[in-house]
Amino acid sequence: MNATFLVGALVLALSQEGAPAPAKSGGDAPPAARLLDAASGAEVDVAAIADALARRDVVFFGEQHDSADAHARELELAEELFARRPDLVLSFEMFERDRQGFLDDYLAGRLDEAQLLAQARPWPNYAEAYKPLIEFAKEHHLPVVAACLPWSIAVAFGKSHGDPPRSPFVAREWSAPADAYRARFVEVVKDHVKPDDATGPNGAAQPIARFDPLERMYRSQCLRDDTMAESIADALTRFRHRRPLVLHFCGSFHSDFGQGTVARVLTRVPSVSIGIVTTIESDDAAQSDAKKESARANYVLFVPKPPPKNETPETKEPAAPKTPASPDDTKPESN
Repeated sequence: MNATFLVGALVLALSQEGAPAPAKSGGDAPPAARLLDAASGAEVDVAAIADALARRDVVFFGEQHDSADAHARELELAEELFARRPDLVLSFEMFERDRQGFLDDYLAGRLDEAQLLAQARPWPNYAEAYKPLIEFAKEHHLPVVAACLPWSIAVAFGKSHGDPPRSPFVAREWSAPADAYRARFVEVVKDHVKPDDATGPNGAAQPIARFDPLERMYRSQCLRDDTMAESIADALTRFRHRRPLVLHFCGSFHSDFGQGTVARVLTRVPSVSIGIVTTIESDDAAQSDAKKESARANYVLFVPKPPPKNETPETKEPAAPKTPASPDDTKPESN
């Protein structure tokens, strides 16, 4: 799976209502991953980058969602940053705003794990990917931010022609500018978008759409970015007495090149200092050149590219969790 997984998942969801379900890969052990300084190209360890990143206000770890190497480095970075900045706050794309109360209750010991799994809508790979981070936060009494827009709202808005709903779970301000981020988004999804049908039942003409399908998808993507950015900015304000360091975990598409969520944090808090770690899948991690990616992030984790899904039986993608059948469905989303 590449860095654009959730962009692709959003495209799928807008047509098939599929929620994100990262695939699991199998087969022989892949070559070792490498963490490099993008400016110098030198190989570094997590402790070394933590020394530099601990001086920031916000750190983005842009991951490949099904990379075990990335998840191992995420936990290691959280541990190293906590040792330097005990005011650490963890923030997740993988938890949605309307689940914040359940997360808080679990961290405070008011819910057990079974209740958390039943109520918080964790991603299918929670146990191996994000549970270690949540348990680390619980052990050390760290705040955790459920940063993202609820998936059902993202899907419904991606099918609409109007404004996003007014909700405490949606960014108070948002935008979808025609910028470099949009160009990158279009490049990813352009071959997967079908134009609106120009006719209705019995061939009757349809009203001209305010936004074409690609633009609606981009608007939904931006609303997710703005919601995560607002969640991060709000955490900086809420815990300002502690001078927090917010460590945000997201798909690398949201943070690469300082675009997406990163740019929207800077819009809200222009003085904030941000560091970015990105994850790139590579056919040969040992030969990868981080200097070529210096515009993408401060540090680059090269991880082995997984085999094609049809290469081994173990690569079969797990079933997606259940989501509402349509934007008009009033039933609550469930896993």
